[in-house]
Parts: sequence; C-alpha cells; structure tokens
Amino acid sequence: MRPKSIGVNVEDFKITFNEYFSDLLYSLCLTLRQADTNNDEFDTYQNQAKVHVRKIGLDRIRSMELLKHIFDCMNKHFAAPSAAQANA
Repeated sequence: MRPKSIGVNVEDFKITFNEYFSDLLYSLCLTLRQADTNNDEFDTYQNQAKVHVRKIGLDRIRSMELLKHIFDCMNKHFAAPSAAQANA
C-alpha cells in the first residue's frame, strides 16, 4: 500500500513565494555580506601548500545553497517575462 502523498497546491505556493520572495533574498544576502569582515587574522587559514585561504563558514554556504534553490524554483514554476513586460 502506497503512503498518502502530501501535495502542495502550486497556486498557493506561487502566492506565498511571491509574497516572501524579497524578504528571503534580502535575509540570505545579508547573511552572505555579514561574513565579509576586514579582520584577515581570523578570516583566513593557511593550507598545506602554505596558501592563505578565506574561511567561508557554514552560514554562508547554506545561504548560497538556499539562493540556488530559490532561483531553481523560480525557473521551474514561474514563466519568464514577455518582451512587453520587460520593456515596460
């Protein structure tokens, strides 16, 4: 017996996504920018080849992953703007 699938209404998803899209992007971009500090002593480490490498941090990596998923979702569920809309 197959388990009952929990479906998501695409129209409800689009409405919610449109409503919170700018907030999502803004918070993820803030997380990415927050990690940019000018303190090189703690923001880099030296690898085995004696090269200084910037530390990225888990929050920044997660933010980049979430941004990628947001743009993938946009491309999958939302139509590209028409030429008339782009020129308006």
